[in-house]
Amino acid sequence: MNRGLPDRRLAFRFVALLVLVACGCQGEPAGLSETADGSGPMVVFDLDHKPLPEIPFPNDIATRPDPGSRTGLRINASLVAPTWLEGKVREKIDTLDGFGLLQPITVRFDAPLDIDELLRRHRDNLDFSDDAVYLFALEPDKPGFGEPVLLDIGRGNFPLTLAGKGGFFDADPRAEATNVVFDTYEEDTNGNGMLDPGEDTDSDGVLDHPNVWPPGARPEDGLMTFYEAETNTLILRPVVPLRENTRYAVVLTDRLVGRDGQPVRSPFPFVHHLQQARDLEPLRDVFDGHPEWAMSPERVAFAWVFTTQAATADLVAVREGFYGIGPLGWLERAFPPESHPELVQNPDFADSSPPYTVLPADRLLEVLEYLGPSLLGSMFDDAKPILATLENVDYLVSGWFESPDFMLTEDDGMDPMAIHRENLHLDTVSGKAEYERARLHFVAAVPKVT
Repeated sequence: MNRGLPDRRLAFRFVALLVLVACGCQGEPAGLSETADGSGPMVVFDLDHKPLPEIPFPNDIATRPDPGSRTGLRINASLVAPTWLEGKVREKIDTLDGFGLLQPITVRFDAPLDIDELLRRHRDNLDFSDDAVYLFALEPDKPGFGEPVLLDIGRGNFPLTLAGKGGFFDADPRAEATNVVFDTYEEDTNGNGMLDPGEDTDSDGVLDHPNVWPPGARPEDGLMTFYEAETNTLILRPVVPLRENTRYAVVLTDRLVGRDGQPVRSPFPFVHHLQQARDLEPLRDVFDGHPEWAMSPERVAFAWVFTTQAATADLVAVREGFYGIGPLGWLERAFPPESHPELVQNPDFADSSPPYTVLPADRLLEVLEYLGPSLLGSMFDDAKPILATLENVDYLVSGWFESPDFMLTEDDGMDPMAIHRENLHLDTVSGKAEYERARLHFVAAVPKVT
């Protein structure tokens, strides 16, 4: 009797059972650390919010994989927009391969933060060991790994106070506003805590209060540029530009507390979105490398990662291309380094040699000193140091050379039907590019022989 087939079926079922048991033993995905119990302010994380998700930002959750970009990512903004203009802007945003190097970092909470405690840790000293929030590069194989980035939290590195006051239109109800970002007007004129008729001077449907700390401070002195009280949003600004094409981690620690003294909380079972668990693993090494911080994964209240864009990659690739290097190496052959002097003087009557000289510097100085006071008035004195530099110049020449125009600019300015057309049209990974040939004119100063 042939019993091979039933035996094979039995073996297959046994193997399948082992696989199921093995999978069951692995349990649920694990994160850096579980979210601690508490009643502190919770991070707002709503992917279904309209018109755009309301999440800590910038955030790699808002990107999509793209092996054709230098960072491996592209921003993934919805193209469904209420207006044509906004739709075109979002199209361009989706071409970015990462986030800005100096852009604000925002995270909203469902309850107010303790502002005094936050300022004590960040404004009143520059010691990273007691900070409530950290930002640092998170890729071990790149420069700056684990080095904390100085954040502007109440130190005034990015002032918003206007140089002068004045209404933007007749009868402007907020003509005395000191900035155009945060509220500085108290709309509760009768102090009843309700939005009464006539109090909503900016027509936003919200009873606004000055975004200052401490309450009652003059906007010029106490404007909070790092926190929006109306929405409980923390706004962080790197004091120096971040490194390009680098993954960064934003870490909110248990030192960041609400008005009840309780640490802020993650909206998830773990202190981060599980999609970013692997990216956040290097945090353990970062904390081990800074024992003076007294930090550990268990003291992380919430964390997320974002990747900065390769900001200079296109410009570097174009320059290398002119030298025959890289994907754009064909530029060296298409645009050889050849200049063409312009004959700006009639050769038969030119008193200079060669005839393409614009003017001998001595004669140019005579003309400028004669016409300058009439044309510039009292400002001519400010130009004299510039004119003095011409004393070492023999003559000026003019010319042009041919260059690629990757922005496809138009002679009459922006195209009204494609107002965002004027940007780089090149792929520095594949070497493909759209361009037009254009002349670039120059004036060169030839120094005197010494």
